[in-house]
Amino acid sequence: MKKILIIMTCAAVTSIVVTLLVKSLGVGSPAIIGGGVGGAVAGVLAASLNQKNKIELE
Repeated sequence: MKKILIIMTCAAVTSIVVTLLVKSLGVGSPAIIGGGVGGAVAGVLAASLNQKNKIELE
């Protein structure tokens, strides 16, 4: 459960930061870009934590 909370928190913070950066640059539809980046970060973190879990179990 702790790992899922870490993933969700990192994804949310990243999407907020990217949305603010894109909005400040004046690019259209920053919510879509922020959501995409947040999802990508969540996927990478989940894969990374899953890989570490497999290594620890071996």
